[in-house]
Parts: sequence; C-alpha cells; structure tokens
Amino acid sequence: MTVSSKRFLDGVLASIFLISFLAISLMENDSFHKWFTNTTSEIHRLLTSLVDADEQIPEWVLESMTLQTAGDTLSDAELDQEIWISTPQATIDERYFSCAPLRLEKPSASALAAFNEAELLGQGSEAELKYAAAARGGYWRAAERLVTMKLREGNRTYAAAAIAWLIHNNIPAGYNKMADFKGGGPNELAHKPSLIGGSFRWRAALNGDPDALSKMADLLTREGEPQFAKTLRDCAELNRQTFDESAESHWDSFLHWLL
Repeated sequence: MTVSSKRFLDGVLASIFLISFLAISLMENDSFHKWFTNTTSEIHRLLTSLVDADEQIPEWVLESMTLQTAGDTLSDAELDQEIWISTPQATIDERYFSCAPLRLEKPSASALAAFNEAELLGQGSEAELKYAAAARGGYWRAAERLVTMKLREGNRTYAAAAIAWLIHNNIPAGYNKMADFKGGGPNELAHKPSLIGGSFRWRAALNGDPDALSKMADLLTREGEPQFAKTLRDCAELNRQTFDESAESHWDSFLHWLL
C-alpha cells in the first residue's frame, strides 16, 4: 500500500470512528441502528476498493482531485442517498418526472476527437488510453465509459475513482455508474425503490442522464407502462443530441468574430 493510500485509509477509519461515536446516543432506535450499520458497511466497501494495494488510481483522476477527496465524495454520496430515498422524488412516478436538460460543459475538440477514436477502437489498451486522454480533457462520457470497461474487468478501484470524479463534478452519470458499481440494476427497482443501489439510477434519470433514462424506460416497459417509458426515452434522445458538440476554442471564437 502506498504512503498516500495508507494516509487516506487512516483518515477514513478515523472518520468512521467519529461518526460511530456521534451516533451512540441514537443507537437505542432500532431503525436507526439498522440504517447506520448498513450505511457504514456500504461506505467501507467503497472506500476499501479505493485503497486496494494491488490496483492503481487512474492518473487523470488524481490530476484533478486527491485520494481523500475521492473517498469523501463517495461516502458523502452514499449518506446523501440514504436520505434522498425517503423523499417523494425517489418514487418512480410520472408525477415527479420532468425531462431535465443535460447542461454539462462541452468537451474540447481534442477531447471529443480522442473519445471518437476510442469508440472506433472498441476495447483494449489502445481504446483505454484514448478514453483516458478524453477524460483528462474533462469529457464526462469518457470517464463513464472507463467505469463500464473497468467494472467488466473487475478493477473496482479504478471504477470507484472514476465514479468519484463524475459525482465530484456534478455529472448525473456518476449516480448511474454508482448503481452499476453497487449492483443496482433496473430489475431491483420497484415503484418505491428501497435498495440504495437501484435508487442511484433513478436519481441519475431525474437529472437527465441518457443511459439511466433508457434503462429506466426498459424497466417501465416490462412493468406495463409504455407511455411513461416513451416519455423517458424521448428525454434520453433529446439529451443525446448534444453528444457530438464540442466547445469552441478562443481561437475559433476569434475567427467567427473576424468573419
């Protein structure tokens, strides 16, 4: 285990101890005890993944956030989700849904080009390098794609770090990938999702993530709600229309002004 990983783990353990100490006065409440135990074990699983000595945190993540920040981001997301699932918005109901536009920073032309090259390559180390280059350039879809690749490979350390990067940058796809990380597939959800893993996907859909919207639409189709499913698919398609857009460089803006 590296020095930075050891320091991170020490900080995590200290944080969990502090939370435990502060919660002692509430432990007489059985429901709280159950909630606290489950939450702490989930956080521990995520954070242990991040400091696994046999795997490495991707450099493009560490260029923009520290290990401590990554761990804090994941644990905060877990705790916040435990609160969120008790709100009306967590209910999968058309009354609580409106198509949220995906207002995210557009990638640079070079980051978009790297992403497109990676897609052409498909799988493999060359594709991974291209996706990493696009993610380093700030393109969220590249980070999302790397999470999928790494989960297939079983490299949960890399996947967890990339998810932390997505959530830290307020990208809805981070919640969708949390569902994948925690095994929260669409089949786990009912109209009142009680499993925190699956509820992450619905939260991502509410915030306009196209992949989450499509997967939730598949669920609703199977549950016999084609109209609600169509609403989600239409929203997903609308938000996908921005995928091929890149941000203008200052030079491009100058040329447009000049011409």
